[in-house]
Amino acid sequence: MGSWLSVGKQLLLITAVVSALLACSPSLETTRDGPPQRIEPDLLKLYVFNCGDFQFPSVHFYKEDLNAFTKSYKQKFGAYPTRYATRGFDLTLDLLLRLAAYDSVFEQLTTIQTNYLENKFKYTQGANGGFVNQSAYILKYDNLFIVKVED
Repeated sequence: MGSWLSVGKQLLLITAVVSALLACSPSLETTRDGPPQRIEPDLLKLYVFNCGDFQFPSVHFYKEDLNAFTKSYKQKFGAYPTRYATRGFDLTLDLLLRLAAYDSVFEQLTTIQTNYLENKFKYTQGANGGFVNQSAYILKYDNLFIVKVED
């Protein structure tokens, strides 16, 4: 006997989520009869994201290896850096290396993509004259781990 998913008046699920659940588990049966059932949101997320080939973009990709920045940060502050600290380091490194390599930081800003510890950068010029980072990683869940699909 398969799992049951009851969709009642008090439980609203997006059609895409229900479709993903059905695609991942052919034994999952649906019904509209009976009292509404509560589905734990965390379990639903894990089930939907881990099954199939769910891909998503992210500007950040966490790498578990200990690099010089992580070791130095841990030694100085007593904790591992957050993704914001690592992003700040990557952004500062990106700008300093661009300044060292070119006459102006804006010279190759829109043509070259750079990749550092956990972030990558490629900018486009916005309508207001500023620059916006358009680079992202394509990630997916694989056995409850987040893996990079492509670089």
